[in-house]
Amino acid sequence: MKPVVAVVLTWIAPGAGHWYLGNRKKAIFYFVLLTGLYLAGMAIADFRNINLDRHPFFFLTYIFYGGATLLAQILTQGLAMVRPLERLDVGCLYSAVAGLLNILVMIDAYLFASGYSAHAADS
Repeated sequence: MKPVVAVVLTWIAPGAGHWYLGNRKKAIFYFVLLTGLYLAGMAIADFRNINLDRHPFFFLTYIFYGGATLLAQILTQGLAMVRPLERLDVGCLYSAVAGLLNILVMIDAYLFASGYSAHAADS
């Protein structure tokens, strides 16, 4: 049960699963790194990149960022494209990469909670 809880918490917020498991330094590192990348993407795209209607394929990657994506979708859905944004695709890419990296953080949280150790696998 602990690995599943860690994965769900990590989906809600990167690093939350590691925090739950007691690995505070790793939790802070993941949260700062991925949240910074995600927010940088939003800032570059003038907060218009997290939109299911406008960017359905990117949104599939954003969903792995979990709670922040749901919140961003709600808060920014009313923002209209009033002018062309030169760096919209770059912003979409930054936020998408953050979502995809969170998959790796979820896997790491699952393995950590399961007691998996890379050193034990080498023996």
